[in-house]
Amino acid sequence: MAIFGLAYFGLGVSSALISNPLQSELGQASIRVGIFLVGIAVYVSHIRIELAGLPGRPRAAALLVALGVASGTFLLAVYAVSMALWETSRVGTALLAALVIWPVATGIPAFLVALLAGAIRARARSRGS
Repeated sequence: MAIFGLAYFGLGVSSALISNPLQSELGQASIRVGIFLVGIAVYVSHIRIELAGLPGRPRAAALLVALGVASGTFLLAVYAVSMALWETSRVGTALLAALVIWPVATGIPAFLVALLAGAIRARARSRGS
């Protein structure tokens, strides 16, 4: 779970750092779409690994996926707060709220999608046996 949280964090930070210096909007959009596609691949891999590691326990696997996603976005929120402090020496309430809102807003959908994937996988296995 921790390695995936770091991967999600790294993708988020790299999206901001890599695309900002580019002048063209098309270049920025292309890089962000590429990083988004890599993020999808990481997420699908995360779900597959957790489901394989916990066969017959889709809720536990979904919880681990959600915790990985939420920890990555929490790190992004900490990064955003630290960057705001670095540049302005103050942090607004919106950024402080992000420390809670971002992990919840990403963790819940990640849990639901991983749970659905686990249910689909369990159903496919039961039909196959």
